Amino acid sequence: MSDSASGSTVNIKTEIVRLVEDQGEKAELLSYFTKHKDQQDDALSDLNCFDTNENKLAYLRTFLKPVQPVAKRSRLGDPLFGGILEVVVSLKQNEVTRRLSTLLTNITQRENVEACNPESSTDAQESNIIRSNTGDLAVIEEPALYVRQAYKDLYRFVTDPDPDHRFLITGTSGVGKSCFLLYLLIQLLRNVDDVTVIYHSRQGKLCYCFKDSNLEVGEIDDFLDRLHSSRTWYLVDSTKPEIVQAKTVVAVSPNSLNDDQFQDFSKIVVNKYCMPPWTIEELKACREHIFLQVPENLMLDIFDRAGGVPRYVLRHPARLIKKYKNPSDYDTIVNKSMERVEEAISEIENFDELLLCFTENASFVKISNRIVHRWPDPSYEDYYYEWASSYIYKTIMRKLEKFRWDELLQKIRNPSDVTNSRGIMFELYVIHHFATRKDEGFGYDMRCLEKNDNRRIRLKIYISEKNIQYVRTAENLSNYDQDCITIRPKVKNFGAADLFIMPDYVFQITVSKKHPIKQKELVKIIPNMLAYRRDNNAKIRLVFVVPDDIYDGFEYQRYVTPKKDNGDDLDDFKDVERLSSVLSNVEQWVLKIDLSMRQQERS
Repeated sequence: MSDSASGSTVNIKTEIVRLVEDQGEKAELLSYFTKHKDQQDDALSDLNCFDTNENKLAYLRTFLKPVQPVAKRSRLGDPLFGGILEVVVSLKQNEVTRRLSTLLTNITQRENVEACNPESSTDAQESNIIRSNTGDLAVIEEPALYVRQAYKDLYRFVTDPDPDHRFLITGTSGVGKSCFLLYLLIQLLRNVDDVTVIYHSRQGKLCYCFKDSNLEVGEIDDFLDRLHSSRTWYLVDSTKPEIVQAKTVVAVSPNSLNDDQFQDFSKIVVNKYCMPPWTIEELKACREHIFLQVPENLMLDIFDRAGGVPRYVLRHPARLIKKYKNPSDYDTIVNKSMERVEEAISEIENFDELLLCFTENASFVKISNRIVHRWPDPSYEDYYYEWASSYIYKTIMRKLEKFRWDELLQKIRNPSDVTNSRGIMFELYVIHHFATRKDEGFGYDMRCLEKNDNRRIRLKIYISEKNIQYVRTAENLSNYDQDCITIRPKVKNFGAADLFIMPDYVFQITVSKKHPIKQKELVKIIPNMLAYRRDNNAKIRLVFVVPDDIYDGFEYQRYVTPKKDNGDDLDDFKDVERLSSVLSNVEQWVLKIDLSMRQQERS
């Protein structure tokens, strides 16, 4: 049976009366078609193309005038916040238009596979951009916001039903925690009906209260009645949060988290999430859509030195380019973008100070954010430390060469270290030991982890740190065609490997008994190894370098993939259903680092 009313003459007005429940919308639509009688027949014809009442109603609403946002400013605030309402209206209109376009395309069977393919790279990139048509966006002071996958994941976490209504978002300084709050604000206004969102800005005094299409500006006390409603959202950007009944999301850097103003909130918050640094792919996409004035080679040069922090890699260079317009000022822009990172490196004078970077010592947390980065696990709840870049690692190692390594070894020997620093300290020691000349007969104990393979060998390794080559991506490995070349990733989020020795060794340094291998990452590496390029049936050894306390019990590691490959659910990994043929000749081994072996080194 048709959705249309039966037993009477059907026209566009009878359909409006039948379909539209909201009296205001109904009145506006009836008035519109009374004034535009020439459009009635075409509108009815179009309406009959849709097969459900929901789709018909969506079509009718395209004739409504967009709600004009009203900004009520009881106090003087940042005028850019008013523009957020216009962005939300635009996003809603675009969504309606997109849905109608898709429906009409399907109905008329004029599908263009390439244009409609949601996986096309152009569409996917553009869908990750939120643009303002009227100027810069509040908070970021740029005309567009790049939406990271981490933002989408964290949005899902904070909007899912949860018995606890408080959330803390932290992570390495400069990776976009404030940007996430802006994204959260826009998405709440866009997706949640009858929502009230209060944004507490980093300036501390002013709050911006969004309700429907209205904006009010005031101090925190002006909105206390609404903040004590469990239906209100309270977003706090790096300032002291009030303890209220509203759904509270606080974004703050680790160095600020130790301030007294956050202690009360830290004691009671249960849901704590860590935002990751940026990947090369994310930075490239953001540059292409927002920071096009920053040359890609300049961005990559700074990335190689500072790591995945857009504050240093994109924002600072963009501002400096406005000042230094001469191409000959390239080095000046790089050096000035790196100033705060270089200042942090200069603060590290000995191993004691380096170790303090992994504690809650306020002075060293501030500088540690610039030299070591926090990388979360797929749940975003736990994190581990990695060097921000190989450049920073090498620079600090040169400074510490004159010190004895005994104090560092004492730290590594403690498997119950609560600072999460054992992994990065162990990696530091492994590279140092590989680069230390040893007695002629010395070798590292290794055993094969493959099923029914009990081979044991002693592997001789000596690398010259000054001759180590560095790569930015797995594909860059194919640039090296000689045996015995040692290669390291430039930046520490390089998947599945910490060190390569051509032609056939891939090393993964870990202090954990369980270290699942992300198949997708290793598949990128293996075809670029020299042995594979010579013969794709050649054996490649994937070697887990571990401390002696877990060597004997270390077992074959699983190959895993995200539970959902579409990126919507990265809470956990699952075993691969079928091992890639590229990995069929990869052998897993484990290598022991004896943490008392300094006595075997040649002085």
